[in-house]
Amino acid sequence: DVVSEASGAGRPPAEPAFHGMCGYVPGLRRGYYSNEPPADAEGLGLPADHPPITCFLGVPLIRGEQPLGLLVVANREGGYGPEQLEDLEALAPAVVQALEKKLAEEALLRRTHELEVLNRTNQRLAGSLETEDILDVALEELCSLFGAAGAATWLVEGALDGDRGPDTRPDALVCRRLRGPGPALTLDLRQRAGDGLAGWVVGHGCSLAVPDVAAELPVPGPLYPTLLTAHLGIDVRAVLSVPLRLKSTVAGVLQVLDARSRGFDARDQSLAESIAAAAGSAIDRAHLYEQARRDAIVRDTLLREVNHRVKNNLSAILGLVHAEGRRTREGDKLHPQEMLDDLAARVGSLATVHAILSASGWRPLEVGELAREVFAAAALSSDSDDRRMALDVNAAPIQVDPEQAHQLALVLGELTTNALKYGRGDQGLQVALHVSLEDGQVCLVYRDGGPGYPPAVLAGHDRSVGLWLIDNIVRTSLRGHWSMSNDGGAVTRVCFPANPGLRGGKGIEWRD
Repeated sequence: DVVSEASGAGRPPAEPAFHGMCGYVPGLRRGYYSNEPPADAEGLGLPADHPPITCFLGVPLIRGEQPLGLLVVANREGGYGPEQLEDLEALAPAVVQALEKKLAEEALLRRTHELEVLNRTNQRLAGSLETEDILDVALEELCSLFGAAGAATWLVEGALDGDRGPDTRPDALVCRRLRGPGPALTLDLRQRAGDGLAGWVVGHGCSLAVPDVAAELPVPGPLYPTLLTAHLGIDVRAVLSVPLRLKSTVAGVLQVLDARSRGFDARDQSLAESIAAAAGSAIDRAHLYEQARRDAIVRDTLLREVNHRVKNNLSAILGLVHAEGRRTREGDKLHPQEMLDDLAARVGSLATVHAILSASGWRPLEVGELAREVFAAAALSSDSDDRRMALDVNAAPIQVDPEQAHQLALVLGELTTNALKYGRGDQGLQVALHVSLEDGQVCLVYRDGGPGYPPAVLAGHDRSVGLWLIDNIVRTSLRGHWSMSNDGGAVTRVCFPANPGLRGGKGIEWRD
């Protein structure tokens, strides 16, 4: 005789809200019976396919001030009267107690399940350093938490690359990962950033629950389910969308997809947001770890480079000392103090080169920029009273690697030191440098406005330590060649192979 049994075992009512005669009882908050109920199901407040009702008795189930529902019996032979109403009202408190106990048990089980899922999620994410793995864990746990048919990840294009600022407007959203009844899928589904449920969440920065997408959507754009239904193999009805934040910026959306029409309450949103927050924190940690790993590689590389440079500088200093000693043995009458001054100047040049390369982070340098740095450092260290000095650089945008820059800077330093000593004309020191690329060779032409090289130097009979150093560096370290001539002053031409991996190192030859 119980209505719920007569309507089919375990089948939930089609309408969750009470209406008709069934809605009249909770609203009245007292029992009611009728031996001539409405003949239609709508008037009774029952499903359309419910068996006919010939008589009706119902009492409200009330917990405190809140109606829980109603207890209904129907179709009793002879109908119902006050006596049956009194009996059913006496039974109602016991039913309320049983319902309260059952609801409490269900709430406890649900809360236990929620905590288990959240704890498991955090444990799994703690050991994940790959973004795809992190997103897969989040989608799997969202499906487990809500018993949903699927879940999806929408990402703002470029958000994971670290090239978006907090005020940058996204151009597109991309569905990267989709989890359904089968294995997780890697996709590349795109939509305009402002369209659909995901676009609304990114734009507003807050969650959005849609109990039935078959109804009118609260957001603009194409009908949502058509994008994912074919890949999921189910008709998506209910969708819960929560923002995925990276460093406080909305970088995407996690979505819970269900084939059932269902309402997601504030508690559901909070739980989904907790999983999204854990996933966002895990991705941030993964990015920090990757950055730390790259920084460690760069630091180790720089340490090795610095160690290499220090060793090279020490070797160069020893070479300079031996060269000065050779000058003495060969009978050069240079005053000891002048010899020490020259040696100190060259060691100072090594320090200047090291400082220039350190300031650039041991990165490739343009030849023209390097020449300006070397000339400026040499001019500052000059003890000449004539401060009229000028450098005119006409250089193609050609880069050299750190090793080439180190050696080339030493050559330019020697040429500049020589020009400071011997290359002054009527207008002071005027130095011109031309840099070009010729047949894969970096070629420098360095000229001053002084009297030029002495004939003995051009003939190779008189070579100073500086010229010996230039010859050794160009031929041995740069694997190039060089020459000296006079043309309105001293002219030095240096050529060496260009690095093909750097700007200006390959392609069309440069001509000024």
